[in-house]
Formats: sequence, structure tokens, C-alpha cells
Amino acid sequence: VPFISYLSGLLKTQLLSDDLVAGVEIRCQEKGTCPAACHLCRQAGRETPSPTPVLLEVSRIVPLYSLVQDNVTKEAFKSAMMSSYWCAGKGDVIENWCRCDLTALGKDGLPNCSPLRRPVLRLAPHLEPSSTMVALEWVDVEPLIGYKVSDYVIQHKRVEDLSEAEIYTAVLYLNILYICNLLL
Repeated sequence: VPFISYLSGLLKTQLLSDDLVAGVEIRCQEKGTCPAACHLCRQAGRETPSPTPVLLEVSRIVPLYSLVQDNVTKEAFKSAMMSSYWCAGKGDVIENWCRCDLTALGKDGLPNCSPLRRPVLRLAPHLEPSSTMVALEWVDVEPLIGYKVSDYVIQHKRVEDLSEAEIYTAVLYLNILYICNLLL
């Protein structure tokens, strides 16, 4: 049985609750074709095999650690993620500042673990600029902690009518992609 059919069966029988994977959805994507010699991949009436779930996408705009259920794991994950992001993995984040480890101090004795490198902004290729909107994006090049932040997209809408001033803000869309290597 293809794994996607197995997951669909679990969903139908409600053994896999949506609450357990809130904010996470499975995307199927073809990754080449099965070798002709492989009899396990062949299905009656179909030449090509069903797609296997290879990509998990976090669709809810929340910090990654909030998707973890266990409180101790969540705090450890949050601490590691903040340390990697704000201190290049060489210190701890306390409230809104970075406490560097001794290894992060430069020859002058000053901490060199922050601030972050400035991202290189570019126009988003999938959103064309218009007279009222321009979309920029950049790639996160910080060290990874078991995840990959693919890009950030900031949309800024110009508003002519001041009564709509609350719309005159930047909106942040965060796409976090997980590559799922499933071994059965």
C-alpha cells in the first residue's frame, strides 16, 4: 500500500487526528519513476506509481517550537533555536539580548556573536510589483537546527486613504519546509 494511501486511511478512520498535526500538512511530489524491474511499484491499470509524501510544510505562522507538545522539549528547542539564530550558536538568548560564550569573544574582548548578518533583499519572482505593492524576499543563511527556513516574504501595501491606516503595515509570510526522509 502506498504510504499516502495509508495516511488517507488513517484520516478516514480518525486514527490520525487533525489536532495532532495542527499547522502541518503533507504535500505529495513526484521524485522520478520506479525502475521497470521493480514489481513492488507496479499498480494494476497504472504505469506510474503514486507520489510518495516527501515534503511537510508548516502552514501556520508560528514559531517552530510551538509545534512541539512536550514542555521540556519545547523549551530546549526554543533555547537552541534562539541561540543559533541570534548568537550563531555561541551563547544564550536572555529576553532580547544575546549572552555570548567565552569562545564568542573577539581578540579585543568584545562579543562577536551578534548581530546577525544583514540579508540580501531581492524582488520576489512570484509576485510582480504593482503601483500599490512590492514584494521582497531573502534567503536565511544562518546555521540550521534540523529545519530549513526557505524564505521570508514581506508585503507592504501603500494606502491612499488615511482611514485605512491599519492596513499600512508590513505583513510577514514565513515558509518553513521540512524534507521528510521516510524509511519503511
